[in-house]
This record gives sequence, C-alpha cells and structure tokens, in this order.
Amino acid sequence: MRNNGPMIQDHKRGRSHIHPKSLGDVKKLLVHKVGLEPEQQRLSFRGIDKDDKEKLHLEGVKDRSKILLLEHFASKEKKHEEKRKLDEMSKATEAITVVKAEVDKLSNR
Repeated sequence: MRNNGPMIQDHKRGRSHIHPKSLGDVKKLLVHKVGLEPEQQRLSFRGIDKDDKEKLHLEGVKDRSKILLLEHFASKEKKHEEKRKLDEMSKATEAITVVKAEVDKLSNR
C-alpha cells in the first residue's frame, strides 16, 4: 500500500480525502476556511515555525497530527494600518461633505 502522506478531510469541497505534500499546500487548503492568504499564515508543528517548502512526511506530520495556524504579525499590522487609513479617509470625506453643504447654502443666498 502506497503512503500518500498525511490526510486532511475536507467535506466542504466535496472531496473527502486530500493529501497535501508540503506545508505550503496545507496553507492553500486553509485559505477558504480561515480567510487568510498563504503569505498571511504561519504554521507551527511541535512548537517550531515551518517553511512552506518543507515536506510533511519529512517533518514527522502524520494523520491526526496537530499543526498550529497563526496569523503573521506583519499581516495584522498591515490590516490595522489599512483600517486606520480608511478611517482617516472616511473622516476627511465627511468633513468635505459638510463644507460643501455650507458652500452650497452660502451660494444660494
């Protein structure tokens, strides 16, 4: 019997058995479940962060092994920065709308 590596069950995609070869493959499978792109994910096995190219079977990952998924700190920082910029833009747009309404009132006099 051929060993295809660790098995991941994914019932949402209509496939019951998926055999990823590397940690990068695992990240790709997790995108639709967790909403993080592969570059935003960090995978840790046995307390050690793993590289995307590392092969699961060589790292000792087997069926029912637990791999910890974390969000990259830089990804969180980027999200916070984008949110802050959007908030600033929203406030600026709101202020412009108020000023425009005042100008329109004055021009109608």
